[in-house]
Amino acid sequence: MWAKAIMILLVITLSAGWASAQSTFGDVVGVVKDQNQGGVPGAQVLLTSVNDGSQHQTTSDADGAFHFVNLKAGNYDLVISAAGFSDFKISSAHLDTRQTLRLAAC
Repeated sequence: MWAKAIMILLVITLSAGWASAQSTFGDVVGVVKDQNQGGVPGAQVLLTSVNDGSQHQTTSDADGAFHFVNLKAGNYDLVISAAGFSDFKISSAHLDTRQTLRLAAC
C-alpha cells in the first residue's frame, strides 16, 4: 500500500516538472546604446503588445540592458526614451513562444 502511494506521489511530482517546462511565453531583452556603442543607463523602455494593447515598462540598468519576461507570443512595439536622445522605436517586432527576442537600440 505504501509503495503504491509513493509511486503515485512520484508520478505527480515528475509530471508537474514536465508540465511547467512547457511554457507558452517568451522574453524580450536588449541593450540601449549611444552613438559610440556605450550603454545608456536609466533609459525608459516601453513595450506594447500590438495584439492586445497591454504595456510593460522598465528602465535600462547601469550597462543599458533591459529585460521583459513571461510575455505572450505576438507582435510588440518598443519605444525607448532617454534624456538628451531622440526616442528610438521598433514597430511590430514578432515574439514566438519560448523565444528570447534580442533587440539593440542605438
